[in-house]
Amino acid sequence: MTAAPPPAPRPNGPRAAAQLLYTNVDRVADGRAVSGWQTMEVSAGLDEAGATLMRGLIEPSLNPLRPLPGFPTPEEIGAAERRFAQVPTGIGTVLVHTAPAGVDTTGRPNTMSHLVLLPDEPAPALMTADLWRSPGWVAPFGPDRVRGSSLPDPAALVAGSAVDDDAVADFVAAAPRGPVLGAMADALQPRVLARVDGRAPDEAADLVVVACASTDEAALWVGALQRTCAPATGRLLGFSTLERLTGSGDLERLSGIGLDLVFVPPPDLEAVWRRTGALVVDPDRPPSTAPITGWGRLVAAVCQDRGAWMAGTVAQREVIGLLADHRDLSPAWPLAVAEACDPGLLADELDDVVECELVDCQPSALIDQPYLSSIISERVLGSDCREPADWWRRLAAVPANAPVTGLVDGLVSRYLRAASQSASWLLDERRATANPGFLHVLQENGAEVSEDSVVVDGNLLTSRGMATAVDLGLEIIRFLLDDAAVEAVKKGVVHQY
Repeated sequence: MTAAPPPAPRPNGPRAAAQLLYTNVDRVADGRAVSGWQTMEVSAGLDEAGATLMRGLIEPSLNPLRPLPGFPTPEEIGAAERRFAQVPTGIGTVLVHTAPAGVDTTGRPNTMSHLVLLPDEPAPALMTADLWRSPGWVAPFGPDRVRGSSLPDPAALVAGSAVDDDAVADFVAAAPRGPVLGAMADALQPRVLARVDGRAPDEAADLVVVACASTDEAALWVGALQRTCAPATGRLLGFSTLERLTGSGDLERLSGIGLDLVFVPPPDLEAVWRRTGALVVDPDRPPSTAPITGWGRLVAAVCQDRGAWMAGTVAQREVIGLLADHRDLSPAWPLAVAEACDPGLLADELDDVVECELVDCQPSALIDQPYLSSIISERVLGSDCREPADWWRRLAAVPANAPVTGLVDGLVSRYLRAASQSASWLLDERRATANPGFLHVLQENGAEVSEDSVVVDGNLLTSRGMATAVDLGLEIIRFLLDDAAVEAVKKGVVHQY
């Protein structure tokens, strides 16, 4: 990637579209005394429907393994376990930060939930996991401070220091993280891909449940996973750093609000090991099977050691930096392109997965990037394969709405060249017709011979010869357009029907 320009500087924080505060408080609002759980403040631009949706994502209780002591120090309050959740919704991605707030005026445990609705950005640079321990989260402690809380300036929500490039690299290098992160990516790829395509994830897909003793470690797991894809793609992953699974409907509730990945204290695993609807991952017992999805395999490869991690994540960030819009990127595409730019960067056994990802994902912004387009085309089209089936497999994997790039043109050309040189590929078990002197060729190559003037068998259109050219042309129009187009053409054609 030496020819690529350096990535743009990363901003300190996101632009907030709207914010909301929710807590248990006694206060005077609009001239009257109110008490109990309530919305303390909401951004002026957020309508009631949006506020209601955001409130539905709040779980006020925390119940961590290590609760705060009765009289905590400021240091203990600052280091307390918190829940940080990201939920993709119909109005955008919502961040939910819930922190302990001491006790309310009746002595009951209290929390403060600070919610942020992120705007739809074509190319966000900040990974949301980096907002862990941000000083911009509203996290008062004690009734008086809770009562005096208010929404901050959105600019105050900046990246913290607990999850950043160095901290994540140290985390990945400290122990073999590849099998666990690969397993997470394997399970999460279908859910994320669905949201990239604008679809709801399969309701039958399992919720990924990971055992984690601390929310700081949970945030590092998420930070590592988000660094293997584009930030816009990472915003489509629903996660929570702290959940408790004690009731029979917990899994359904978490999946129902849009979560894909939750971290739970290790004791909670006993309640979900054998329950349907959950894929349990225990980092202390890493999976013994290798990942099978493109994202899973690439994630496992980039986690081999610190060197591979740094090289892979830096390279894929350069790739992302070249695109003006990366909302339509698959989670594996940036790492696949990084490997295509520098073969062997991640591993030597990734040719198949790299090629698959480069074909399956055709970003709209790629059409303005001849540099990347040429690299991708060379990687996919450089194969010495001669079989039309192989080129058809590649071509069929291109999304229907893909922009026409050099890769798409090249795949069409390669397929047509290979197919035209293989009569058996075109004709085997297909119904077809031809000039009478050529019918034996159809039979020799496995076709079901017809003597009709024009035969349409799926995407194979054949005719008897020059005298049937007009009829064949009309069937081609019907295949590409519709019956109405055929009738319109007939009106202008002098032909005996």
